[in-house]
Amino acid sequence: MPFKSKFKTRRYKKGINSSKGVVGYIEKSKGNRFRVKEINSGVNFEISRKELKKAFVGDKVSCLPSSKGWVHIDKVLESKTKYFVGTISKHGKKVRAFPVETGRFCPVLIKGLTPKKLSNHSLVKVKVTRQPTQNESARGIIENILDSTDEVVVANEIAISKFNLLTDWPKGIIQETKKLTRKIRTVLDVHYLVLLLHIIHVEKH
Repeated sequence: MPFKSKFKTRRYKKGINSSKGVVGYIEKSKGNRFRVKEINSGVNFEISRKELKKAFVGDKVSCLPSSKGWVHIDKVLESKTKYFVGTISKHGKKVRAFPVETGRFCPVLIKGLTPKKLSNHSLVKVKVTRQPTQNESARGIIENILDSTDEVVVANEIAISKFNLLTDWPKGIIQETKKLTRKIRTVLDVHYLVLLLHIIHVEKH
C-alpha cells in the first residue's frame, strides 16, 4: 500500500518564489521521507534522501528547484546539530556514524581515536567537529559508547543532543535543585534531573 502523509508535501512549481527559492527547516516524516518546511508559508517541499549528505535534520536551509520538480539544498543557513546519537558502520579503516533519526542517509566520518570495543552497529554519542557541505560529509569524534539495552539512558542522550540541552551547571543551581527535591519529598529519577535544571535556569533568566 503506497505511503500517504498527513502533511501537505509539494513539488516546487515555477513561478512560486522562483527568484528566492525556499527557506525552511529540514524535517523527517513517516516512512523515512524528508521534507523542507518553508518558514513563511508552512508549505512542505519534498527533498531526496541524498540531500541529507549536505545537512542534518533540523538545519535551516536555502533550497532551489531540481530538474525533477523537488527542491535541493543550496546552502545551510543555520546548523542545529552539535552532538547526536548514532550507529557505527566500519568499512576497512573508515568509520562512519549514522544519526538514529535519519538512518543511513546522513553519514558522518569519524576521525581521531576510537574505543577498542567499537564494532559495527555500536550505539555511540558523537560530537560533530565539522558540519556537512555541498562537497564533503560531516566529521565527528566519538564521545562514548552507549549501552543499547538501557533505553532510559539512550532516550536521555538523544533528547540532550537533539535539543542541545546543557549538562554542566553552576554549583548554585545544583544546590537549589537539591533543596527543591527535598521540599516536594519525591524520589526523582536522576535521568530527569537535566530537565529540572533547565526549568530553574529559565526561571532565573
